[in-house]
Amino acid sequence: MHRKSNVGAGLLAKAVGQSLISCLIHRIREQARSHIFTALCQIVRRR
Repeated sequence: MHRKSNVGAGLLAKAVGQSLISCLIHRIREQARSHIFTALCQIVRRR
């Protein structure tokens, strides 16, 4: 009996998952940067 090998089958799934995680991290960092800038502007306006 000859079986198909699925050794590399998960590599594409891992690459897609890593790409999605990278996009999410980038988005979160941009939101954090924007939030920090907004908070600093509010502090400066109060003075």
